[in-house]
Amino acid sequence: MASIKISLPNLCTIDHQFTDDAFVCFTYSEGFKSGGFPGGGANEVIASSSFDQEEAILYELGAKAEWFDNRLRFHV
Repeated sequence: MASIKISLPNLCTIDHQFTDDAFVCFTYSEGFKSGGFPGGGANEVIASSSFDQEEAILYELGAKAEWFDNRLRFHV
């Protein structure tokens, strides 16, 4: 049975269990880190420099399967 989980406005997971031994999932997420200034710079140039904000969009695809009475496992 497939399921969709949405956590916060920037994370979504879709998964499906084909059998008791096979499972697939897909995750989409977004992240953000604000820019700023480094603290305690060793000299004036470092102390006056800044760094930009960072944004990330992540896609993850995974699968799990078990065969031969759980003697062989496959996780990707």
